Amino acid sequence: MVESITSEGDGHEAEPVHDLVESGGTVWARRTATGTHTRSGKPIRMTVIDICRFENGKLVEH
Repeated sequence: MVESITSEGDGHEAEPVHDLVESGGTVWARRTATGTHTRSGKPIRMTVIDICRFENGKLVEH
């Protein structure tokens, strides 16, 4: 499950998950994403919080 949270397919890269909390069917993950600003071409870095809800082992809300 963590692999799907940390993988990006749009040219941006996600660093390892810093914090991961699970409660019931909900998972919160804090990570840092890096990439390149489309217009300026400058590198960007931001903290990202992903909140995912699962039902019957499947992602139903992100």
